[in-house]
Amino acid sequence: MHIFQCSVTCGKGWRKRSVRCVGGKFRCDYRNQPDVYTMCDMGSCPVWRAGQWSECSVSCGNGKIERRVECSEGSGKCDSRTKPQASRSCNPGRCPEWIVGDWSQCSVSCGNGKRERTVKCSGGRGRCDSRSEPQATTSCNLGPCPEWKVGEWSQCSVSCGNGKKERAIECSGGRGKCDGRNKPQSTTSCNLGSCPEWKVGDWSQCSVSCGDGKRKRTVECSGGRGKCDANTEPQDTTSCNLGACPVWKVGDWSQCSVTCGDGSRERRVECSRSDVSCDANSKPQAKARCNPGACPVWQVGQWYQCSVTCGIGSRRRAVICSGGRNKCDPKGRPEDISQCNPGACPEWKAGEWSKCSVTCGSGSKQRRVECSRSDITCDPARKPTSATRCELGACPKWETGEWSLCSVTCGDGRKQRPVSCSAGTNKCDPKTKPQSSVSCNAGSCPHWKVTKWSQCSTTCDEGVKERVVVCNGKATSCDAATKPANKATCNLGQCPEWKIGEWSECSVTCGGGYKQRQIECVSGVNASCDEGAKPAEKAICNLGLCPRWNTGRWTQCSRTCGEGIKRRAVGCFSMRPRRLLKEAACDAKLRPSSREVCKLKECYPDAKWRKGEWGKCSVYCGLGDKSRDIWCGIKNGTKVPDEYCANEHKPRSKRSCNKKRRCGEWEIGLWSACSKTCGEGAITRAIRCLHQLEYKGDTFCDSKTRPLDKQRCDKGTCPPLLNLYHWQTSTWSQV
Repeated sequence: MHIFQCSVTCGKGWRKRSVRCVGGKFRCDYRNQPDVYTMCDMGSCPVWRAGQWSECSVSCGNGKIERRVECSEGSGKCDSRTKPQASRSCNPGRCPEWIVGDWSQCSVSCGNGKRERTVKCSGGRGRCDSRSEPQATTSCNLGPCPEWKVGEWSQCSVSCGNGKKERAIECSGGRGKCDGRNKPQSTTSCNLGSCPEWKVGDWSQCSVSCGDGKRKRTVECSGGRGKCDANTEPQDTTSCNLGACPVWKVGDWSQCSVTCGDGSRERRVECSRSDVSCDANSKPQAKARCNPGACPVWQVGQWYQCSVTCGIGSRRRAVICSGGRNKCDPKGRPEDISQCNPGACPEWKAGEWSKCSVTCGSGSKQRRVECSRSDITCDPARKPTSATRCELGACPKWETGEWSLCSVTCGDGRKQRPVSCSAGTNKCDPKTKPQSSVSCNAGSCPHWKVTKWSQCSTTCDEGVKERVVVCNGKATSCDAATKPANKATCNLGQCPEWKIGEWSECSVTCGGGYKQRQIECVSGVNASCDEGAKPAEKAICNLGLCPRWNTGRWTQCSRTCGEGIKRRAVGCFSMRPRRLLKEAACDAKLRPSSREVCKLKECYPDAKWRKGEWGKCSVYCGLGDKSRDIWCGIKNGTKVPDEYCANEHKPRSKRSCNKKRRCGEWEIGLWSACSKTCGEGAITRAIRCLHQLEYKGDTFCDSKTRPLDKQRCDKGTCPPLLNLYHWQTSTWSQV
């Protein structure tokens, strides 16, 4: 008997036994054939176990993360080809970096100067390292500056007295022109000794402070080698006039500083000359008191009673402007309506019901109902009932018939009715027996009845008041000659009317605005004007279309990449007719911007193709391929769109691998017998990979050339069933 081992060394597999038919020349019943294969379990296979990934090794830019990877059955037991990655790259985000602008022009046109540029930290989630901050200023030298060269001084232009001498001045060396502010003098004064000359002293002050006068000075000949020329002797006296003597000049009085009440007014008082003072004692008054008249004031009347007797209501008072020739300030107008609250409204409070008044039949029960406040009456319409019926079962009761007509047609009389007990004679309580005879009144004998007068039909001026007059009997039974009047005239005084003030100026100088006027209620009675007929206090006004800002089209951006500037024309225009105005005519707060920062795209001068690490080969042996990441990036590793690297040759992202690593060979076993002795079955064979004289996993051989390990077989039609034969099985193989 041939015994096969389990098909695997770990995990679940198959094992095989031989099964043959014994006895007789007829075949066994294939439908009862024992299993040739059975499942076997060699225990769990070793597996790789991976821990949690660590945090990225860097806080920004490219770094790596790691984790612990170990075999569940100890090192060397798991397949190294399926080992999970223990580390991989990570990038928490762009690192902060210093962004520098272009250098400015040199601060000087020659010699030593400096130039500047903007330096700022941009990008990333933190601040840039101050130790690596680029310089924001640097020195510059545009060559030596030109300088002034001077010649020798000439001789003095005179032989005595004051003269002058000269020298040549020229610019030489360097580039450009010399600084005119530093140019040396080309002429200077000289004195070769004093010449004879007339010496004059200072003029004295004028003999008068205003009008015509005289002034004097000393004249003498001094110095030199001879006498002075008498023909050139200067004058020692001269006339003077210090101008007309000053007088006080006064201007017109200004308007009074107030429109009502005590104020002041001023005028300009000044001396006709600034060099000579006027007489202060005769100076006219520059300020005086004024009073245009008494100021109008708001006058208020007494508050009326609250509109309600309890809860929240309102009360009114009269407010009028009186006195003076001007109108009162509407902003300071006192309120004419105020909220009032005389206290919480009263409510009905009901007590518990009493017991029923009877022990049987219909009775009544009562409770106490009272108002919560004693100073104000509760609403009678909402008062809860203080008595109600109660039913305690039928009692013997007195039954009564209908009352007869009253014995008289008006005034006092009597009426009768039958009374009997419902349960028979002597069963009802005689104490409760109803009356069989009572007095009656058919109504008072006819006379006229009047109600109270109604309110006047108007609240002011002449109106009508009415009352109801009826006969308490039949309409024809009262005396028409004595019937009281049911109408009368009434007059409550002059009706209130609205007093209208003048319209104010429009609230705006152009466009839509509003104008206002003062509306007052003037009344001779205790009554208010009709609010529904009150004239408008405010009205719309329109002084024409306002000028507005117009803009031209934006220019192109000043730079093709990075931040630049674009500009447009902005002007203030009137609407009708359309013309350009000064900018002050439009609202400066609404002025559109005439320049804006623009950015067509980022500038990346150091952008180039960046390459990642090559990945693993796609196969263990034979020709495969491996790949890597290729991206367009800048120096710090940040990715940018591929268009910034379009001018460079893009490196390849794939290449072949394992050209020289030979694959193992597939070792093929013999086909087994057909799994069935008749009908369709299967034949199998063992396929193993032999690599470098060792049996290894299938990955060490070329999977494309792996032979089949199973295929179909057909043993022909099975014979009829017979019970003479049975299947004989061998023992299972050992694991």
